[in-house]
Formats: sequence, structure tokens, C-alpha cells
Amino acid sequence: MPVTPEQAAQFVNQGYIQVPGTVPDVKVRKALQAIKHPIGTVGKIGADAAALRKDRFCCELRTSKLLLELLHGTRVRKLAEGLLGRDRAQLLQEMQVDPIFPLSTGAESPALSGHLDAAALAQTGRQ
Repeated sequence: MPVTPEQAAQFVNQGYIQVPGTVPDVKVRKALQAIKHPIGTVGKIGADAAALRKDRFCCELRTSKLLLELLHGTRVRKLAEGLLGRDRAQLLQEMQVDPIFPLSTGAESPALSGHLDAAALAQTGRQ
């Protein structure tokens, strides 16, 4: 499915679009499992919590084929090309994992979501 004029206008005006179902649930579940494993392992071995800054979470997954497939192995890549132009959509080689936690006791988990940000903005010249 190509990008609609409404989606293109939203991307220009707001810097993002939402396209439910673009990434199959099975790929999302596998990616979540890959992300949760190192977080749980670090907790179990008692790593220095002060050294675990936000930008260091799951750094070993930055070039993970499994995670990069969320972009390159789904409709996300085609949508990005439709929004930016095929010659302007970069083939990403790494990504940042940015988990949101912890939740307050009794709080409901938010719906699963994800986004592409800086890579697209750099290509469009937007800030």
C-alpha cells in the first residue's frame, strides 16, 4: 500500500505517521524477547545500576539483524521511501533501543508502539 496524500501531509506537518499493522506481531514479540533478555540478565548479575545510562541499554542489540528486520523486513522501509523518496531513504545499519520502564506498581502497560525519528528527520532537513 503506497503512502496516501493524507499520510504525506501529516508527515510534513507533524513529523510522523501511524500505520497500524505495518510490523507483524510475530516480529514485534521476537524483538521484545531479544530486548527483555539483556535487561533481565543485567538485573540478575547485579551490574552497577549507576553505570547503566539510558543510552547504554541493550547496546549489544544496536546492529541486531532481528531488530533491523523491523525496518528492512516489513512495509516500514517502503513507507519511508514513499515519504522521503527512494533515493533519500537511508539503509540503516544500527538502531537505538530505548525501553520505557519501570512502571509504577499497579500501572497498566502502554500499548506496544515504536517509531523512527532522527534518521528520517536528518534526511528531510527538519529539526
